[in-house]
Amino acid sequence: MNIKDIRKMSSCTQAEFADKYHIPLQTLKQWESSPDSSSYRQCPEYVRLLLQKDVEHEVIYRMVDSLERYKKEKNIQDLLKTSVPLWR
Repeated sequence: MNIKDIRKMSSCTQAEFADKYHIPLQTLKQWESSPDSSSYRQCPEYVRLLLQKDVEHEVIYRMVDSLERYKKEKNIQDLLKTSVPLWR
């Protein structure tokens, strides 16, 4: 997975991703540019791996959090359907 794929997985713009991970924006743009480009710079492997793991964990956390919120909402809806109205 390259840096651009990792950033897209995080749902961040280049500026947001660079700011979040304290990477100079120009460096991120160079890492994401085509290897044929004169401005291309290869991202160090250890940086790519660290960013990938962090973003993967963030995505998993968001999925679990979303699932938990869905379950709570569903439970509340189920309770409202089965509860006896208080005004009776």
